Amino acid sequence: MNLKKELQTRLLEDMIKPIKQKEACVVMVVDTHTSSILSSCCRMYDVMEAGVLALENIKKQRERLDMAAIYFLGPIEESIDGLIKDFSIPKKPQYSTVHLFFTSRVKSELMHKIAGCQALVTRIKTLQELNCDFIAYEEKVFTFGRSERVMANLYFPATKQELQNELSQTSVQLVSLLMSLKEFPYIRYSNKGKSGPICLGLARFVEDDLRQTTSKLKDWKPTESRERGTLLIVDRSMDPVCPLMHEYTYQAMVQDLLNVQGELCYLEEDKKAADGSADAAAPDGRKSSNAAKGKESAAAGANKDEEEVPAAHVLSEDDAQWVEFRHNHIGKVISDVTAKFREFKGTNKMAKLQQNDAASVKDMIEAMKAMPKYKDLMKKYHKHMSIASECMAKFEKKQLSKLGELEQDMATGLTSDGKEVVLKQLKAQLVDMCQSSDIGVVEKLRLLMIYVISQGGIHESTRKELMKNIDLQLQKAIRNLEKLGVDLATPSKKGSSKHSKDRLAEFERRARTIPMALMRYLPFLHSVFQNLVNYQLSEEEFPYIVPPADRQDGSKRQARSARRTTGGGNARNWRDKEEKKEEDTRPIFIIYVLGGVTFSEMRSVYEIAEQSAKQAHIIIGSTSTLTASGFVKELADLSTGEFQTALKSSGTGRSSYAAAGDDDDDDEEKDKRKLRDDK
Repeated sequence: MNLKKELQTRLLEDMIKPIKQKEACVVMVVDTHTSSILSSCCRMYDVMEAGVLALENIKKQRERLDMAAIYFLGPIEESIDGLIKDFSIPKKPQYSTVHLFFTSRVKSELMHKIAGCQALVTRIKTLQELNCDFIAYEEKVFTFGRSERVMANLYFPATKQELQNELSQTSVQLVSLLMSLKEFPYIRYSNKGKSGPICLGLARFVEDDLRQTTSKLKDWKPTESRERGTLLIVDRSMDPVCPLMHEYTYQAMVQDLLNVQGELCYLEEDKKAADGSADAAAPDGRKSSNAAKGKESAAAGANKDEEEVPAAHVLSEDDAQWVEFRHNHIGKVISDVTAKFREFKGTNKMAKLQQNDAASVKDMIEAMKAMPKYKDLMKKYHKHMSIASECMAKFEKKQLSKLGELEQDMATGLTSDGKEVVLKQLKAQLVDMCQSSDIGVVEKLRLLMIYVISQGGIHESTRKELMKNIDLQLQKAIRNLEKLGVDLATPSKKGSSKHSKDRLAEFERRARTIPMALMRYLPFLHSVFQNLVNYQLSEEEFPYIVPPADRQDGSKRQARSARRTTGGGNARNWRDKEEKKEEDTRPIFIIYVLGGVTFSEMRSVYEIAEQSAKQAHIIIGSTSTLTASGFVKELADLSTGEFQTALKSSGTGRSSYAAAGDDDDDDEEKDKRKLRDDK
């Protein structure tokens, strides 16, 4: 199961191809959200190859064209207003013919709005709800492209309506994912803790929306070749420690420590190099603004000198090295990249030629043929060595070895030797870290929040003393942990481990067997995912909305169930099975995490998918991916601007992370860069 390929097929084959068969020339118009959906699974080359002449943004002023247009839009008022504006002058329509596709269900009031524009209605030749309102973040990861105020809407909404709206919107997007995958799954949810009702609420929404939506579509039915899958709804309160922990695998470190915007990673060394060349290039001794020049040049579509602007390193699944290394420990990445680079130089013809002064003409010709591949691989090896090196530089600068050891001790309740931690020693280390001027604002907050969660609270007077140099707005993040079910009350003198016996045993095993001391912590959801695909997940803690009717042995019945009958599918006889031996009958397990999914949880899914590759497919998603700074910002209920201001007004005076919000590019520019052919 590859989400990127599934979504690409949906957009290119089900949307663009049928229209291109009817129209000689087609342009495509998108909004900000659908641009993100499109760019998550397609490159510009794919879209053009499918027959689209130009890709336009509905917000921008465009040239009027006498040809057909595919409008791919989200069902929101802003986009529909833009659509209507294109045909507000009947004698001067933007395009001659309209093929209108929406990502998901359109509300009746918005349909009435469209119907009121006669100049538009007469030109609509296609009107379809495509049901693909999700971003294929990775092969096994999806997001809904929403991050602002999601945590607040779920856990501390101003009104009940805010929570209802959040769950309703999430349900619509989840249903669109299920319909794209042709899945009508069993729906299960977590009923643990304070947030159990939230998971139950979303589960009920999805069940109702899925039944209502599919009942109206006579041509839609779930895939009959696979066993019936499962959608499991869990939430962030099940493991609030996970987003706060420093992770030491490649992808997680890049996202945590470096300036990453979408698939683009910017390095400080590149910026310094560009600034240096800018200073040297100014003949009158004044500094030139190369970054500004680069942006103007890109916007104009003009040629630009790549050396003038800091390069954006693309981290996508098109890069085999990135896919190979992203879930490995950073130390292993550095050694593996170095070894592979040396091996490559030892076997590549061009590399050998450069080391051989007596090369023959034949050798030169052969080497020249290999030149494009040589340049491409050299670039990729250099990219990953540069990125990994900058991660390690930040690791040293931020004293993450010392910080990480304390985090692991607090989160697991055990030392690296597997012995039970001493609360007094933990607290002393925490005080030292929080009072150190060398530790950043976000790191201090992370440490204190991990302590509060893992040790069952902290004295209010102690918290205020430790946080006296931290902006009060940021301290809200600690207080709001209570909304996730975290006990902020004064802990007992002995401390209070909240881990189950199984979880403590797992931490003890990892302390003995994991060679990296800073990788002892395992996300709580890892075991949940594992039990799910092995049909061992507790039905008491994770009940069904509609239990399997023919259960024989608990959840294990699902693995032996007859072929799907939901949605009109019929059981197939033995002849059908004989004819379709190669069909993939493995069920799909879809995990949805309310409140954001972390990169360590994503890694867990890949690990479990590899272990159970013969039994099941497994994918995970949420409204957005979650970094530590994003989690703190969301818990503090701050906008990006407010978050930056609060960081600067705190004791250390600076943000700990480049990625915390210094983003000059708007969403459209990011997606244009992601769609570029030369990625």
